[in-house]
Amino acid sequence: MAAKRSLSLRSGFLGFMIAFMLAGWFLYFQGKVAFERAEQVRYLEVRNFEELTVVTIGTAGSSENPSRRGPAVAVGLGETLLLVDAGRAVSEGLRNAWIPVQQPDTVYLTSLLPENTVGLDDLLLTGWRAPRENPLRVVGPKGTRALAENLIAAHRLGIAMESLMLEFPAIGATFEIVEIDDDWSEQRGDFHVQALALQGGPYTALAYRFSGTQGDKTLDVVVSSAHWDRARLVEFSRRAWAMVLQGYSERSVEAALVADTNTPAEQEQLKRSLEYRPSLSASAGLAQDAGVYKLIFVRLSPPPIFDRPLLQEIKQEFTGVVVLAEDGEEITP
Repeated sequence: MAAKRSLSLRSGFLGFMIAFMLAGWFLYFQGKVAFERAEQVRYLEVRNFEELTVVTIGTAGSSENPSRRGPAVAVGLGETLLLVDAGRAVSEGLRNAWIPVQQPDTVYLTSLLPENTVGLDDLLLTGWRAPRENPLRVVGPKGTRALAENLIAAHRLGIAMESLMLEFPAIGATFEIVEIDDDWSEQRGDFHVQALALQGGPYTALAYRFSGTQGDKTLDVVVSSAHWDRARLVEFSRRAWAMVLQGYSERSVEAALVADTNTPAEQEQLKRSLEYRPSLSASAGLAQDAGVYKLIFVRLSPPPIFDRPLLQEIKQEFTGVVVLAEDGEEITP
């Protein structure tokens, strides 16, 4: 009888301990989820970058990709944070990188292709609610002003209603536009910014060079979404610390064409899309000729599943450091 009672007590104690542990685990995971959700909405302080940093906010191209946001690259030094292009979900991309959405005060557009601009109104209006107390400055090719004016016109009623209800400063929901159609430069915070107007392509495109002083040396980052006007782009990028480019895998495209799994219309569209997008080897060769130290790839086509095959293509042309970037990646010297 005593043995049975002892066994019953042990079983009861064991059951209590199991229930206690399960409750503890449940509360732990509930607390973790609550903390993570709170982190997603809490106020972010302006980020201060102690060294020159490239943040790949979004690394996809023009196609829908649930794993990658649209193209946007941030370049930071000190409290200066400049943005190149504003693709899909750019505001969420900034939050994911712990950057307040109102911190970038200037967006430099490499072209007016939709993939580079569809996040502009998102960035403008979410930053306004932060609130941003100054216009969002946008530098781009001819046509940027018309694009911005139409975006404001499309949202005019909503902006007016929120201004009335929430009393946000109206100027924060406006653009300041700088259009350029030739080589151009300016000082913006901790960066000297240069633009190169690329000639001879199917649409107007700009490349940018950001120069920042770190200690006793100057580091340069070049960002370009186009590849034509190669000789001038090579010279413009000469000896940059880092260069951000795009590229498609020749092997993958050739395999897709040979496999013939797409419709004739899809095959033809694939061929046409490659006419103005550089291959991995072409981008790698460009960076090699410019003497670039680090080559950062975004807008990869197809998006990489395994890095090794892509690196093999790149390393045939480029001997420096290669980064096949993911969303939110931070690259420093």
